[in-house]
Amino acid sequence: MAIQLKTKNEQPLNDKPRVFFACHPAEHTRYFEGVCAAIFRTHDVALYYDDGEGGSAEERYDALARCQLLVVPVTRLLLTTPNPAMDEVVAAAQREQTPLLPLMMEPGLDSLYAREDRFGERQYLTPGNTDAETAFFEQTLEQFLHTVLISGDVMADLRRSFRGYVFLSYRKKDRRHARQLLRYIHSLPGCEDVAVWFDEFLTPGESFEKNIDEALQKSQLFLLLVTPQVLEETDGVPNYVVRQEYPAARRAGLPILAVQMEPTDPAALAEAFPGLPACVAPEEEAFAAQLRQAMTGASVDESPEHDLRMGLAYLRGVDVEIDHARAIRCVTRAAEAGWDSAIACLRNLYNGSMGDLPDLPQAAHWAKKYVGLCEKRWGAKHPETLEAAFDWALILKDMGDYRAAGQVMAQVCVKRKETLGLEHPDTLNAYNEITTIYDLLGMVDKFRQFSQAVYNQSRKSLGEDHPHTLSALYRLADACHQQGEYRQALELAQRAFDRRRQVLGEDAQDTIASLALLATCLVDVGELDKAVAMGERCYQLIKEQVGDEHPDTLNALGNLAMLYVSQGDHRRALALMEDCYERQRQVLGDDHPNTAATLNALAFVLNELEDYRRALPLLQQAYRQQTQTLGEKHPDLLYILNNLATAYLNTGSPAQAIMHLEKGYRLSKEILGKDHPHTLTILSNLAEAHNRQGNREIARELIQKCYDGRVRTLGETHPDTLTTADWLKRL
Repeated sequence: MAIQLKTKNEQPLNDKPRVFFACHPAEHTRYFEGVCAAIFRTHDVALYYDDGEGGSAEERYDALARCQLLVVPVTRLLLTTPNPAMDEVVAAAQREQTPLLPLMMEPGLDSLYAREDRFGERQYLTPGNTDAETAFFEQTLEQFLHTVLISGDVMADLRRSFRGYVFLSYRKKDRRHARQLLRYIHSLPGCEDVAVWFDEFLTPGESFEKNIDEALQKSQLFLLLVTPQVLEETDGVPNYVVRQEYPAARRAGLPILAVQMEPTDPAALAEAFPGLPACVAPEEEAFAAQLRQAMTGASVDESPEHDLRMGLAYLRGVDVEIDHARAIRCVTRAAEAGWDSAIACLRNLYNGSMGDLPDLPQAAHWAKKYVGLCEKRWGAKHPETLEAAFDWALILKDMGDYRAAGQVMAQVCVKRKETLGLEHPDTLNAYNEITTIYDLLGMVDKFRQFSQAVYNQSRKSLGEDHPHTLSALYRLADACHQQGEYRQALELAQRAFDRRRQVLGEDAQDTIASLALLATCLVDVGELDKAVAMGERCYQLIKEQVGDEHPDTLNALGNLAMLYVSQGDHRRALALMEDCYERQRQVLGDDHPNTAATLNALAFVLNELEDYRRALPLLQQAYRQQTQTLGEKHPDLLYILNNLATAYLNTGSPAQAIMHLEKGYRLSKEILGKDHPHTLTILSNLAEAHNRQGNREIARELIQKCYDGRVRTLGETHPDTLTTADWLKRL
């Protein structure tokens, strides 16, 4: 048989969690032992694998159906050549929602990996090449396995929780009927906690007869699935059901229930199965009655703990079919009864951390409840409470509720610092997250302050090339750019890109993000051709990885258009921006923040082309949408206000322009600071608006203030400073 079993130190299987390993057949010897060792370091599992000796697709599918997780080493050979691991096993796992862990074994495969017919947007882990990377990989792998796998002790508890067992006997050709019957049985009142044993739960490498005898001994009913296939013989020899399973059930004295799924000759059945009772159809009352009769005498458990265990059984297919909807119903009953483990489980389920599609509002609801329970039981500073609050903040961030996320994460930071110290990885992780949240909130000063502090501490605690340190370096470069410190931002962005390219590879998503930031920083210091070339490279890399319509691709397209604007190629920029805006409307909708931001950028290009009458209504629309989405004090609103004022000014409405520029200048001083380059740009535009309205003295006063600020910030020789000096002379 092609499917084999490996356990840690060749220990007995017992109730170990089940993991299936699949790779390209030509690479089995290269990767199998290393992956086994990494998993066995932290988890005692039963690891199934295809030995490559001519196994069938059916055998691979049956093995996968028994497992809680599929682990796949990803290589170029796996992604580019026909092979059963990719074409059969991974496809089945994605179809059946089996948790899947891809391990990226080779660099430069992101574009192939992200194809829709491969792994798409699914996250992967990368085994490390350095000590720091290896430590990070092992820690992340351990956390993932702990989330996905059910331990042997938990599995034993689940099996003890079933009210009874039914032994389902059927031919492999009737597997479709068997799975259909499983779901039907569990839909019957009072049968949700009845386990159904059938040969998909057999263990490769162990005695077939021994497994069946043990299953019959703990069963209360023998259920024979009847179709014409149950009568088939091979070379005159009766099939296994006739020859072994049915006689063993009669010897064990089990009640027998024959359920007919397809019309079958009664006389032939009576001859092949002596003593077989009359067949019933699943929908007949006799079927449900006999099923309930077999379970008479078994104790009924209606406790929340029992509901949680049944939910976990359906979630991972422990002696029942995998049924995510039923699993959630069971766990919800337990959670609504106040069972804390069920509340945490629901939070994880709705957050998508166990392979399900996320429902973030539900995840946030249960996450908040779990934090409250932890505070009541252990106190506000207990590690379990802080971990629960950390998870809640991440869910709020993913929902886009940045203010609430920031408030929760700030408390986690303070309390972890007090209890664990600043250098502890958990404390650093919390500070990493709140730094990102400050960026999303547009709190530029705090973003810069926390970026610098987190980077300094990460270098000290984790090392220069640790992924967390490199992320902190990237954020610090971005923060410097947002504060107008362009030369420092360029230096940091270049360093972040170089290190990520060396450590992660050129096609890694984090490396591409660093390349995009580097392009932006090059624009700020006037290296336009180099910036455009980098922007084009970013766009191509992202498009190859995730496709033309993905939001990340559209963002890269909009960024490229703005790079063309900086180069003076406005017509080309306009065509790209119009294309980007229309596609974002289709993919994201009109009210999405990214769509509104692109609308503002489109209007800006029209302003640059002096098509002000077309730009003005677009800017008014963008301003309304962004105000509703982001609030009045978000930095993105400053750019829209500036562009809107320019359109008013150039369509003959200087009073409207002045009103919007004064508001923009006041907000920009508050948010970015009085000497920030963007604040000074708004001040310069405000001076121009007053000049056009004939207020020359006010204009001169404002442009003098702008000049003084640019000298302080940019220096006397910067092009913007020289332009302002020339204008000041003319005034």
